[in-house]
Amino acid sequence: MNIGLYVGVDGVSVVIVDRQKLLFSFKFKLSSLEEKEDLNNEEIKWAALVNKALQRVEGEKKNVYMSVTDRDFILRFLEMPLMKKKEIEASLNFEMERCIPFKLEELVWDYDYTRIQRSKRINVSFWGMKKDTFGKYENIFTHLNMKVFTFEPSTLSLARILKAKKIISKLDLFVLLDFTESESNLSFFYSRLPLFNRHFSAFSLKKNGKDIQRLIEEIRVSFQYLQREFKLQHLNKLIVLCDRQHTNLFSTLKDNLGVETEVIVPQDLLKEENIDVSCLKAYGAALLNYSSYNYRINLRGTERIVLSEEVIWKSTPVNWKLVFGVGVISLLVSLFLFFSLKGEIFSYKLRLSRRRSSLNLPLSIKNSNIKEITNYLNRKKGRMESLKIRLSSLVKIAKVLERLPYLLTEGLWLQDMQLTKKENSLEMSLLGYVFLDDSQKEGSSLDKFISQLKNDEEFKKIFGDVNISFIERKIINNFPVTSFQIKLN
Repeated sequence: MNIGLYVGVDGVSVVIVDRQKLLFSFKFKLSSLEEKEDLNNEEIKWAALVNKALQRVEGEKKNVYMSVTDRDFILRFLEMPLMKKKEIEASLNFEMERCIPFKLEELVWDYDYTRIQRSKRINVSFWGMKKDTFGKYENIFTHLNMKVFTFEPSTLSLARILKAKKIISKLDLFVLLDFTESESNLSFFYSRLPLFNRHFSAFSLKKNGKDIQRLIEEIRVSFQYLQREFKLQHLNKLIVLCDRQHTNLFSTLKDNLGVETEVIVPQDLLKEENIDVSCLKAYGAALLNYSSYNYRINLRGTERIVLSEEVIWKSTPVNWKLVFGVGVISLLVSLFLFFSLKGEIFSYKLRLSRRRSSLNLPLSIKNSNIKEITNYLNRKKGRMESLKIRLSSLVKIAKVLERLPYLLTEGLWLQDMQLTKKENSLEMSLLGYVFLDDSQKEGSSLDKFISQLKNDEEFKKIFGDVNISFIERKIINNFPVTSFQIKLN
């Protein structure tokens, strides 16, 4: 039997699975612990909630298959020339620096890939998590003495179920939307690999459908981004996973998006009434060894499993005959390597001389020693690094400018925008107006715009502070408007 555990934004779900049969499922909400005064630390609360879930299934000493919210992960998709597996990992360090605002050393990460022989390229899907975020989960593992067998984003857990149920077996390019009242995830898959994903916070279901229309608009924007960024035109299907009470919310998706849509309810999928989308994610994690879905990730760091207390190290008597035999063999191997490598060294020197003569170097340095050539190449590398940093800054700004129109609030427009580059940072100045024929409404619209700037993920990557420089009433063409300037740095 396997224990599946899903850690979401508002609670923990746990299941027991025997092969593919669901034996037990239950959800524990974080709010159930809030009344206890001794649990005032957020990390301790989560540890207590996970412990409560594992005690319910007597899983303290068993392997746990863990799925966590996609919000904490970074996903990037790369197209690379056809190469060997060792070369892929060597190339990732450079490639990922262009795609994410972090160094690989700041992440725990893993990747998988598929080979496209006809076009002589490979598709790489990269998942990462910041070390400080992963550390919070790791503290829970250590505190509870958990044996974590796998640690993955919930999108992969759900895809594993759909593969086991043969829903996506013949789909080359499809979209998966999982929806709950606390969070939603939109994930694009291409040739079994996750291509692109977005995480949405809670959408209110009590505002005459306005928030659902906003969700549909966000999905449409994501479709447009996918088509523009990856040049993929035809989507096979949009699959929606939601609880039964929410199915009517997505009845118009096909008409709104022009994509074949299938709405799936967990209760119908597993023929079990006591299961929801959150428990389904835990179930998908527990299916790891029972599914043919062969895309797996295991973040570097999760191999650190805490041993149970009954594991005791015992001393073993020394086998001196074995030690003597190994010593003799090692001596013979060393002698063999010494004489064989002596000839190899001469051969390598000859090849090094030929390669050096073929290097495309300036005449002023071509006949210099290795140290001078190395210094020359290091200077060239430094210039390339500088160009790479500038290119990275442009990529970040492009994403910010792409997001800006979607953050404008009612009655607000921008008159001028200025970007200033400082030594290690960027500053942005936004000058604009608000007109709603009511100064109070105009102030509220401006406050909402500032709040959206502060909370937008792309803006937060570059700008830590968002402040208003001035705000005043003006008359433009006989109309009173609110004038403002916002500084971001």
